[in-house]
Amino acid sequence: MAEKRVTIYEIAEKTGLSPSTVSRVLGNSDYPVSTGLREKIVEAAKELDYHPNLMARNLKKNNSRHIGIVIPSVANPFYPSVLRGIEDVAFKKDYSCTICSCDHDSGREAEYLKQLIENNVTGIITIFTQPSVSSLKRYIQHGGKVLSIYSERPVSKDFISFCFDHSLQSYIATKHLIDLGHRRIGLLSAQLTNPIRRLKVDGYRKALVEAGIGFDLQFCHVADGEIPFNHDDSGAESHIGYFLAEKMLTLTPDLTGLICMNDMLSLGWMAALRDHGHDIPGEYSVVGFDDLFFSALVTPKITTVRLEKYRLGKLAMETLIDALETGFCEKLHDLNDYSYLVARESSGAPR
Repeated sequence: MAEKRVTIYEIAEKTGLSPSTVSRVLGNSDYPVSTGLREKIVEAAKELDYHPNLMARNLKKNNSRHIGIVIPSVANPFYPSVLRGIEDVAFKKDYSCTICSCDHDSGREAEYLKQLIENNVTGIITIFTQPSVSSLKRYIQHGGKVLSIYSERPVSKDFISFCFDHSLQSYIATKHLIDLGHRRIGLLSAQLTNPIRRLKVDGYRKALVEAGIGFDLQFCHVADGEIPFNHDDSGAESHIGYFLAEKMLTLTPDLTGLICMNDMLSLGWMAALRDHGHDIPGEYSVVGFDDLFFSALVTPKITTVRLEKYRLGKLAMETLIDALETGFCEKLHDLNDYSYLVARESSGAPR
């Protein structure tokens, strides 16, 4: 059951004042009200746990055009294209945006969400983060809208959800190497603390088992605490890829194909192999994810599972604005057609 919303009429009844006076005080009106009455109303609102209807208040003030955007890291080159899509629609529709980078820190993310709500944003878009549903429940009950771009299942039934089958994406990448003739295929990843990465491992495993190859844990090289991670460095994940490539060459040099969890890891992996005198794809093939801006510019050009980032950002903002302005929207959007394999130079037949 939805929680009953406390109204200004209940506060008026508790204080013995008129609803119009209560409304003026809680709406921060310039209408003159004595300090004593103002304090009495504010105290009653706190006792009754009153929260204003964000949509109603913002529409009344003509201030309903501010959207909060929460991303894992501004240093990751994946996000600028998504944000560009969001901002292009926002600009066209006369909305403003506040962008918050939480640096993969759930505590920081929770604080940003709190600040956005306190600043009366009328909509929030979270991109590949897993926000606390409880922290946003009251916000939604009082008129706010949340759109979550996340995983293959909605984070909450109360959110507008953009879902992707990350397991399928990894399956497609692995199947590409299998179809080229590879049978010794490894995987490189940052720590598997992220559910999306774990889903990609599942897709990798499924493709191998389906092909009769079998899953071998020793072929999975996953970063741990031994790798320093500098959040000030926008190329941190490429450094992880470099480190894991050296580990791979030491422990499992007979691999012929690699699935890298994203193109940043692929970039570091290729640099390490070149530094050690190995040919790509003559000796080793690699497939990444995301199709970042450099993926078609480096040598060799990276084979990757592309995600239509700019198009995704545009659709997210258009969907949220439509929900804000009409009050109606589909809660679940399956966007698997937004990702597909782009075969380039970094993958070829096994040696």
